[in-house]
Amino acid sequence: NEIIRLRNKNQLTDRDLEISKFLFKQTFATAEQIGDYLDGTGDRIRGRLEELVKKRVLNSFTLGEIEMQQGLRDALVIYCLDFGGKYLLSNYGGEDTSDWYSTINMKGADLVAKQLIATQFFVNLHKSSKEHVVHFRSNPPMKVANKHVTPLFEFALDVSFSRKYLIGEVVLDGEEGLSFRDQILKLDELLTTNAWRKYFCDVEEPPVLIIIAENDVVARNAAAIIQRATDIENRKVLLTTIDRMQNIFYEKGAFLIYDPETN
Repeated sequence: NEIIRLRNKNQLTDRDLEISKFLFKQTFATAEQIGDYLDGTGDRIRGRLEELVKKRVLNSFTLGEIEMQQGLRDALVIYCLDFGGKYLLSNYGGEDTSDWYSTINMKGADLVAKQLIATQFFVNLHKSSKEHVVHFRSNPPMKVANKHVTPLFEFALDVSFSRKYLIGEVVLDGEEGLSFRDQILKLDELLTTNAWRKYFCDVEEPPVLIIIAENDVVARNAAAIIQRATDIENRKVLLTTIDRMQNIFYEKGAFLIYDPETN
């Protein structure tokens, strides 16, 4: 009731609603990422974010530098949705928040770091593609036979009256072994059988797989594993890195394709 009262008195604005919607979809973000998405700056928006935390629309927490991965060491204050944001979205945002629980925000530092990389990918995707991005979802739950598989994100682009779906994973240094292999084997079953049609039923081709690696070496190692262990076609795997994805996405060098002959 308090959230509805604040909204009706315009003490919760359309911009606050947009911030809540952003965090509902992305789970975690820094002030810089939120400000960048809204075409503002992190410093200018930080005060408003703290006000939304006081109103329980948002929640915030910090990660120590030692816990953060390379390239995100200055991203110490992390924002996520709180119950007030859930009520704001369910009443005014047109979002189905019935499956949102506060436990969604309870993750270890390594998973938070991966989610922040996915959030940055979305911010850069939005800046590069704007109106072509028609859908983005973090951690979409899927099932192949009796196995659960959850990519880090999925999104859809509408280009020239044609829709394309893409799913993404983040691979950090040292993860190219067992943990990545296990996840990629599940994705192999999803993408190379008809299982994908259940989740992407409005297109005729399976999603393209995007791998965001910590650096070029990790990207190459991850691509080699995909090549050797799966039936996913090379042309259906796009590789980028934390540094490369800072470029405009349609510029040369933002994405790579692995060549098994030259490794």
